[in-house]
Amino acid sequence: MVLWTGEKIGNSAGGSLADYLGDGIFKSTDNGVTWTQLNSTSNENVFNPGPFNYVWRLALDKSNSSQDEIYAAVDGGILKSVDGGTTWITVLGDSLTGDNTDVIVTSTGIVYATLSSDANSNPGIWRSTTGDKSSWTNITPGGWPTNYNRTVLSAAPSDENVVYFFSQTPGAGNSGHSLWKYTSGTWENRSSSIPNDFDTQGSYDQFIAVKPNDSEVIFIGGVDLVRSENGFLNNSTNTIIGGTGSGPLGDYPNHFPDQHKVFFDLTNPSIMFSSNDGGVFRTDDNLAGIVTWTELNNNYVTTQFYGIAIDYASTSKIVTGGMQDRGNFFVNPDNSNNWIVMDDFGIDGAYHAISSNRTFYYFSFQNGGLLRAKFTDTGVKSNFAEINPQNATGQTFVNPYTMDPGDTEIIYYVGGEYLWRTNSASTASSNSGWTRMDNSNVNGATISAVGVSKTNSTHIVYYGTDDGQIFRIDNANAGDPTPVDIWTGKGLPNGYVSCIAVDKTNSNKALAVFSNYNILSLFYTSDGGSTWTSVGSNLEENTNGTGDGPSTRWASILNFNGQTIYLVATSTGLASTTNLNGSSIVWANEAATTIGNVVCVMVLSRDSDGYIAVGTHGNGVFTALTTVTGIDVVSNNIPNSFALSQNYPNPFNPSTTIQFSIPEATNVNLTIYDQLGKKVKELLNKNFSAGKYSVDFNANNLSSGVYYYRIIAGNFVQSNKMILLK
Repeated sequence: MVLWTGEKIGNSAGGSLADYLGDGIFKSTDNGVTWTQLNSTSNENVFNPGPFNYVWRLALDKSNSSQDEIYAAVDGGILKSVDGGTTWITVLGDSLTGDNTDVIVTSTGIVYATLSSDANSNPGIWRSTTGDKSSWTNITPGGWPTNYNRTVLSAAPSDENVVYFFSQTPGAGNSGHSLWKYTSGTWENRSSSIPNDFDTQGSYDQFIAVKPNDSEVIFIGGVDLVRSENGFLNNSTNTIIGGTGSGPLGDYPNHFPDQHKVFFDLTNPSIMFSSNDGGVFRTDDNLAGIVTWTELNNNYVTTQFYGIAIDYASTSKIVTGGMQDRGNFFVNPDNSNNWIVMDDFGIDGAYHAISSNRTFYYFSFQNGGLLRAKFTDTGVKSNFAEINPQNATGQTFVNPYTMDPGDTEIIYYVGGEYLWRTNSASTASSNSGWTRMDNSNVNGATISAVGVSKTNSTHIVYYGTDDGQIFRIDNANAGDPTPVDIWTGKGLPNGYVSCIAVDKTNSNKALAVFSNYNILSLFYTSDGGSTWTSVGSNLEENTNGTGDGPSTRWASILNFNGQTIYLVATSTGLASTTNLNGSSIVWANEAATTIGNVVCVMVLSRDSDGYIAVGTHGNGVFTALTTVTGIDVVSNNIPNSFALSQNYPNPFNPSTTIQFSIPEATNVNLTIYDQLGKKVKELLNKNFSAGKYSVDFNANNLSSGVYYYRIIAGNFVQSNKMILLK
C-alpha cells in the first residue's frame, strides 16, 4: 500500500527491540551467533511458561563439575535445572507469578535466595547446601521489616561466608531501603548508613555488588551509584561515584543515571564496568576520590523516544524528539545524521511541537515542563525559555500537549483534569498568556490525549482520558466553551486513550487509540463522535479485543495524492491500511524490512509531500516519503469472470505491473508476500466497480528473490509468482 523508501535517522539511535525471541531463557554455545530457548519443555511439578515472563537472575553452580546445574530467579519462585536448561523444576516458592526474587550460588555450591513478602509461600531469605526442594532453611533475621519488595544479594568473593542483602522496604530503613550483612549465621543491620535520598525507583534500578578482593567495599545501585569502603558500617565512606551530578547532560561526569549492574575485572578488581540506562562505562580505579569513567558505547546510545515532531507547513525533514532519560534532541537529515541536544537538563524528554516554518520549537520534559526555543537548521539554539503554566497541577510523567495545526500560536496543554490554552505560544511565559479551560474538567480522571482539527471547521479539539472518556470542543480557541460528551453509550471501552488523530482535511473524522491490552484498540468516527466504529480488525486476536494482539500507541491519518492512508504505531511495528470499511479492514505491517517489529510509540505524517516520521522505543527514528501505488483503469467493459494476470515484465527490476479483472463491484485486496509467506506489502485494500485494472508495484526497497502476489476479491482468491532480479 505505502511504498516505504525511508531510513533510520540519527547516529545516536540504538538499543534495538526488533529481534524479539519471546519470554524466557536462551543459551548459546557459539559466542552468541545462535541461540536456543531453554524454557520450551517441562516435566512434572514444573512451571508453565508464565514465570519466564521475567527472569531476575541466572546463577550457575560452578562447584558442579558438569557445569549443567543452573538456578533461575523468576516471578514467584526459584527454578533449578540439572541438565543445562533442558528441563526445570520448582525448588522454592510455588505461586510462580508476580513476586520479586533473587538467587546466587557460592563457589562451594551454597545457594541463597530471596522472595518478597507478597509471595504466596516461602517469603523471606533462604539458604540451601544442595538447592533441592526440601533442603532450604529460612534464615530471615529477627527485626527484618514486615513488608519488603525486591531483595537483591551479593556474596563477597574474597570471603563467601559474608553475604549482603539489600532490600526495598517501604516505610522502613533509610529512604525505604534496608541493608543487612550475614556472616556465617550472624546478622548485622547496616540499614542506617544507606544515603537518606537513595532511590531505586520501585526497584527498577536496584543492585548490590562486593569488590572481589575486599569484603568491605560495597557498591549499591539505584538512580545513583554509591560506594562504601566499610560495608556501610557507617556513612563516613559513602561516596556517589556515578549517576546524577554535573556532567554535560546533568549527570555524573561521563556517566549516566539508573544503575543496573557492575562487573569487575577479576585480574584487577580496581577495573570496573558499569551498566546503566546510558550504556556501558569503565573505570580503572573504582576507589578513586572522583571516579573517572570512559564510555564504551561506540556511538550506540539508547534512544527510547516518548514523542517526536515535524514541521507541517514546509517540506523540511527536520525531526525533534524527547527520549527516556536522555532529554530532547534535534536532527536535520539534510545537513547531518547527528542528533543535537536541545536542552541541558539530562532528564526525560517528552512531547514536541514545531510551529509553522520552524519559527519556534516546543519541547517538554518529565512532569509537564514545557520549553520554547529557536533553532537554526543546523541546530544553533537561541531564545530559550520555560513556558509551562505555573498554576497547572496534576501533570503526568509524560504530559500531553498539542499545537493547533491551523494556527500554531495556539497550544492546548494538559494539567490533570483540565485543558490549558495559550493563543500566543511564541510570547507566553510560565506566569502569563495561559488560560485554564474550566469547562474541560473530566471529573477525577486525567486527560491523556488531545487532538486538534486543521481545516473544515477549525479549532475543534478532541480529548480523551485515562478511563476512556472522550469529548469534543467546538471553537476551542476562544473563551471557555462547553465540551460535548462523545463517548457515553457509544460502545467505547473503559481504557487509556493514548491518542486521538484528527483527519487534517475533515474535522469530523478521527481515530481514537486505546493503548491497553485485552480491550478493543481502535475506533473511528466520521461524524464528529456521534458514532464510533471499532476498526482494529486483524490487530485484535479476538473480536472482543482479548488475546495476543499488539498494544496500539499512536495514529496518523495521511491524505496524499488522492488516497487516504491510516497509520498506527503499535508494540510490534507500524501498521497501515487504506480501508476502514468494516470486516474487510486489513492492517499491514508497514516497513517490515526496515522498522521491523520494534515498539513504535508515535507516527506523524504530512499531507503536502507524504512525509512520515516514526519514533520507536529502542531503535531510533525512521522517516520516509510515501509513494502511493499507481492504479489505472484498463477497461470499463464488464469482464465475464474474476482474473489475476501474470505481472509484466517478469522477472523485473525494480517495477512491474499487475492486472486484475472483476465482474462486479467488490473490495479488492492485493498483497505481496515473500517466499516464507511473510506479508511484504499491501498494494490495495479498497472497493472497486466492475472492470479491468492495472497496478504498478515498485520493489526498490526489496532484495532480489521470488515473491508472490495474492488477490482477494469477494470469494475469488488467486496467487501468482514473480521474480525480482537486481
